[in-house]
Amino acid sequence: MKGRLKRDLQNDKALRTLFQKNLGDFLRQKRLEAGMKQITIAKVVGFKNAQFISNIERGACSTPWYVLKIMIEQYNLDKMEFLTYFHQLQMNYCKLFLFDDIKSKKIMSGRRK
Repeated sequence: MKGRLKRDLQNDKALRTLFQKNLGDFLRQKRLEAGMKQITIAKVVGFKNAQFISNIERGACSTPWYVLKIMIEQYNLDKMEFLTYFHQLQMNYCKLFLFDDIKSKKIMSGRRK
């Protein structure tokens, strides 16, 4: 059981990191489509510089809910479209984790086949 727990914890961390990276890529794309710079959204959120936004977009940290809400509003995203995307992203990663399908789907490399 210890081996399985260790593997599950490693997989959990890898999936959370990749989930954050995919969400960050999506948010970067939507920011660019809205014609905004990182510093602009950072100031709207209340930060002095763009580093935190950069970290979110690179998947280096999770996105706080209040920041996500501001981004959705500032990027003029359709809330239902975002919820659909977010839900599908979560479902994909939950399935990979629950069905132990991480390695066979090449999830660790960021490419799902």
